[in-house]
Amino acid sequence: MEEVDFKSSATLAKSIGTLVSIIGAVIAALYKGPSILMTIPPQSNFPNQLLMQQTNFVLGGLILLIDCLASSASVIAQALILKQFKAELIVVFFYSLFVAIICAIFSLVVERDFGAWSLQPPVRLLAILYSGIVGCAIQLSIAMWCLRKKGPLFCAVFQPLGIVIGAAVDIIFFGDILCMGMLVGSIVIVIGFYSVMWGKAKEKEVIKDNGVSSLESTSEEAPLLQNIKETQV
Repeated sequence: MEEVDFKSSATLAKSIGTLVSIIGAVIAALYKGPSILMTIPPQSNFPNQLLMQQTNFVLGGLILLIDCLASSASVIAQALILKQFKAELIVVFFYSLFVAIICAIFSLVVERDFGAWSLQPPVRLLAILYSGIVGCAIQLSIAMWCLRKKGPLFCAVFQPLGIVIGAAVDIIFFGDILCMGMLVGSIVIVIGFYSVMWGKAKEKEVIKDNGVSSLESTSEEAPLLQNIKETQV
């Protein structure tokens, strides 16, 4: 869905930036390195925690891979829908409706204890309202609007930044350890992100320039268009 011309600097910037962002995400996820900032003391049962993390790492990685593939397919499908049906709120409504139905069926199958559906304590109700209003309605509306305006690549390139934001939140609010791998990976992700953004901006400038030049060439062949253009100016 993106215009590809490897002789163009915009295409090269978008392609290289995407690869750099992926490499940065891999570095941040797989390479730890020495600790740079430690805000909590090391736990005495660290070997047991490390074993548990390694055990869950494989399952978590597989689930995350499925989630990434499904999310990518979903972004492309949404972009195709919005290209034909430019009504973000209606798309968000049906998307949220079917997601709610699927989640309700899955929850009823997995959780047989109806006491788990209780909204007590009140923090559960607040969490549900926040997830529905902010995490679903507002977030999806903004994402759909960006998809229609800028295309799927513009939205997808923000995904690796979630690793950087998540790491920052863990360090600031939960006292996690800042490692060299996370720092290097975050820097690489940001470099790739800005490379893609520069490519998109450059591509927009080229399209704008081509549109102006084509209008001028058409005006030379049709003096009436030139007169209209001068009148508008």
